[in-house]
Amino acid sequence: MILAEKIVSLALLISLTYGESENKKTTKRGIDDYGYPIGYNGWASSLKTNPLTSASNLERSNVFVPSAHDLSLLVAAAKKAAFDVRLAQEYVNAAKEEVLFLQKLVREKETLAQIASQKSEAAQHALRNEAQNAVLAQQKLAKAKAFAAEQQLKQALKDAEAAKAIQSSANNANTEIQKAEQAAKLSFFKQNIGPHKPFPNYLNLPTFPSSWRGIAYPLKPIFTPLTNSY
Repeated sequence: MILAEKIVSLALLISLTYGESENKKTTKRGIDDYGYPIGYNGWASSLKTNPLTSASNLERSNVFVPSAHDLSLLVAAAKKAAFDVRLAQEYVNAAKEEVLFLQKLVREKETLAQIASQKSEAAQHALRNEAQNAVLAQQKLAKAKAFAAEQQLKQALKDAEAAKAIQSSANNANTEIQKAEQAAKLSFFKQNIGPHKPFPNYLNLPTFPSSWRGIAYPLKPIFTPLTNSY
């Protein structure tokens, strides 16, 4: 029971954290026509010309991208699973209390039967039969309630596992998206800053060997604004 509650709480916490981070990222920067946040690491304008990052290619891929509606459904499912777990636990506790009450009732009936046995053996036998029949009926009812509560608890645990599976799928999709972004950046780098395209000498700086190009490349964003006026 405690493990199920921990699983549900963890799924809810992950979904809420993921949803808040996505909302902050979207509302802070905005999304351009290609599905990238505006100003994303300074690559947004350059990535528009890269076919690897076009919206059509991303849509044709098998990467599952969870939407805000999917995340809201996940949160609702996690909340419902947590509520079902608590409700089932309450049913089980109530059934246990009822069993204890029935045990106390049995002891009281046995005491009354012992008192009645002093008067008449026949009266004692009849009273004991009546008490046993009442207890059996109550125990059957209590067992039925406990069984129903146990079934509800199992269903709640299944719902919690389903919510956990959905969250895991969303995490895997996010990982795939990050891999696609890294591949797009690497492709852009190879197409624009490769051995076949040497680094432009904007300020007539001394030329560097080809092995130094990886060191000089970070200076490009600094010199690029100086060449916009030419």
